[in-house]
Amino acid sequence: MKNTLLSSVLSFFVLGLCAQATLSFPINIQQEIANGQITVTHSPLDGCCFGNVFNGALNDWESSAGVNPFVFTLQFAYPFNITGTSVYSHFNESGAWTVESADSLADLDNQTGSYQKLVN
Repeated sequence: MKNTLLSSVLSFFVLGLCAQATLSFPINIQQEIANGQITVTHSPLDGCCFGNVFNGALNDWESSAGVNPFVFTLQFAYPFNITGTSVYSHFNESGAWTVESADSLADLDNQTGSYQKLVN
């Protein structure tokens, strides 16, 4: 009886741990936009194609139409925690960029509540 109870407790504990597991995987932003899982808003563009921004090709680029700051906002249809990102600059210009996060567009716009500056 003791072994059965201990086995049941261990099984429950292990199952409970699995429910709390953290999965880490890259998000294909271009694919998620095409699937409707990400909505994008951005400042006016000066280059050829919005698709160049997230296609992963370092020789493709996009630029601001003289707008400062140049802003891309990605709204995801699902919650997640960001653990890393990559940003490539085509030109070696001086300037600043940030990566910010929030649970809602209102928090992001007002820099309140769940707002976080992840990279400055």
